[in-house]
Amino acid sequence: MLMSRLTEKNPPSCFSIYGALLSTGCRVLLILTLWLSAGTHANSLEDSGLTLAQQRESSLSEWRFKVFLDQREIGFHDFRVSTLGEQLRMETTAEFDVKILFFNAYRYRHRNVELWDSDCLTSLNSSTDANGDDFMISGAVNDGRFIVSDGDDTESLPPCIQSFAYWNPKFLDATNLLNSQTGKLESVSIDFEDEDVVQVNGTGINAHRYVIKAKDAAITLWYASADARWLALQSIDDNGRTIRYVPQAIPALEP
Repeated sequence: MLMSRLTEKNPPSCFSIYGALLSTGCRVLLILTLWLSAGTHANSLEDSGLTLAQQRESSLSEWRFKVFLDQREIGFHDFRVSTLGEQLRMETTAEFDVKILFFNAYRYRHRNVELWDSDCLTSLNSSTDANGDDFMISGAVNDGRFIVSDGDDTESLPPCIQSFAYWNPKFLDATNLLNSQTGKLESVSIDFEDEDVVQVNGTGINAHRYVIKAKDAAITLWYASADARWLALQSIDDNGRTIRYVPQAIPALEP
């Protein structure tokens, strides 16, 4: 079965609850656990009061984050969403290096390209170099099913699935999400927790805070209250260190 084979071959899914996260070689970064204590939970995106206002129409939206482990910058994670005919194309690139003195203790490279039709994933191609171990996942809709492969085995999934698409706030209503790095369909719960203020380049933005919980881990996300733009991400690794996505660029607020 693909699931058992992928479990054996899984690279450390460093922010993939989408990342739904997970595995051995990434211990230096992960097995995420819940950081923020739960507040009043909502059972859906609508219940949370987050407004899905239309963002400025554009052929390209871009998120750029610096990634920190505690106070140490370890790399970046960028997301680019553009139109491709009637579909959306999402490309993400992540590079992390965890150094101890002059020694690079952990190196991680991840690239993923997805195509979306409305809120359904139609294809996915990802490649990962996890400290020298290479992994490739591909998937596409075929004959009414989403077929995902790790190069050796395939799995047939429902035709309309979603990945851990942080950039699309509608994914916050999902109960199952495809991990683009492992090819696994993860069972998740996503809850609204509270309202916060997030600093983006020195400007405070009112935000709604959510937590995504999978089988072994959790991750916290912030979205702008006014228009549901994704703003930030944070988690805790198994050694109690804070992993933070600090925004350098987010899509512009509609005037």
